[in-house]
Amino acid sequence: MNFSPVNIEIMKKVRLLFTIVAFGCLYSVNIAFAQWETVMTDIIPSGIYISPDYDRDRTLFVLDNSRVLWRSTNEGFTWTKSLVAQDMSTPEFLRFEMSDEFSADGTAFIIKKNGEVLKTVDSGTTWNLLTDIPSKITDIASRPVTDQFKYTYALTAIGGPEDLFATENFWESWNLVQNVAVQSDGYPELKISSEAASAEIIAILAENEILLSTDGGKNFYNSFNQGFETAFSDLAFSPSFSQDSTLYVSDWKNVWINHHAGNPLTWTKSELQMESMPVKLAIAPSAQNNLTVYATSAEKVVKRSFDGGTSWENFGSPLNMTTSQIAVTEDAPYIVFLGIVNDDLTSGKLLKSELINGAYDIQSLQSVKCYPNPATGETMLEFTVQKPGNITLTIFDVLGNTLSSRNLGIFSTGRQAARISLTGDLAITGLYFCRLQSGEESHTVKLAVK
Repeated sequence: MNFSPVNIEIMKKVRLLFTIVAFGCLYSVNIAFAQWETVMTDIIPSGIYISPDYDRDRTLFVLDNSRVLWRSTNEGFTWTKSLVAQDMSTPEFLRFEMSDEFSADGTAFIIKKNGEVLKTVDSGTTWNLLTDIPSKITDIASRPVTDQFKYTYALTAIGGPEDLFATENFWESWNLVQNVAVQSDGYPELKISSEAASAEIIAILAENEILLSTDGGKNFYNSFNQGFETAFSDLAFSPSFSQDSTLYVSDWKNVWINHHAGNPLTWTKSELQMESMPVKLAIAPSAQNNLTVYATSAEKVVKRSFDGGTSWENFGSPLNMTTSQIAVTEDAPYIVFLGIVNDDLTSGKLLKSELINGAYDIQSLQSVKCYPNPATGETMLEFTVQKPGNITLTIFDVLGNTLSSRNLGIFSTGRQAARISLTGDLAITGLYFCRLQSGEESHTVKLAVK
């Protein structure tokens, strides 16, 4: 077929326009839309917990229907059962809490619905029942480490009375701090600002009220009394609370915002959804810069706000299940983990987003893949560089053991590739993970060796 010069010129313009649109779509994916990967199936996520040192240990836990605690040490690629309920016919686990120094001390706690607390010091491999602690605990929380003492609080509220206890000598003895009259028949939550500068700010989240203390629990005041048809479902402090004094609370339809350290007269409502379902919150680590807040929704989509919760947009297209649990890694570029459940709450999945750099940043690496995969002898790791920089490659097995680590050098922008020789330990048939690192950003892909 022959084309005239005019037709050829038109085709060039069409091709250029298509290229611009394609790159615009690629860019908008990073800005406004989520790309999700399924990392767990056949579960009912009732809690997602990410290690404070996720950048180093790649560890996260998921509560499955409050009966099984799952653990992954490789970003969610593989999972093991860390703890199983004694009676699988009844939801047994209430909440899970990790130490601020989890990567170093392997310490975590799980609270049972009967008020008992189990502790692990080996990252969830073995668990022991704690005995010399207050009884009927509903939640525990620790202040950020600021000195040689580490304050840990425990709230007892199962069957009353509601008391706040504290220990500052690594759980060896507990002191009653305050009796708090919580108006709730459920399991009140204990929240503490994660910022060292505001470590004495403590919140108790009950079904119908929020109690706040600005002096480490010695005195509480009623910050918010929910006199509406739905109950409170989540509470989150701003990452820079000492500077912006911002507190977020959600119920089954709205997100409430307070920019005055919980002053009872200064709460404002931001409507999130029309349907009624508990809303869970997650605040991006860069929120102090771009005010990014994420929320689950009955509309089967994640909601995202770039203005601190004042307005909301869909973060990606609607899913085929309702979003129910959400958590964000602490260090940017960050990852969102999302729990979704079907309409009758009998099944669900855990999803993982691509790396997110914030509202206006662009990823350094994109489109990372191995080819061929499965492979024998060697494979090519292909990737697109958006920002020039030094790139390293680490390969590890399903247990998290590092098998190979090398510096690939400095790459310019564009499509790039690195050859991987499958020799030694990498020649053994099995599943492996290849992680590319550029600055603080990393991408991990699966590699099957046959």
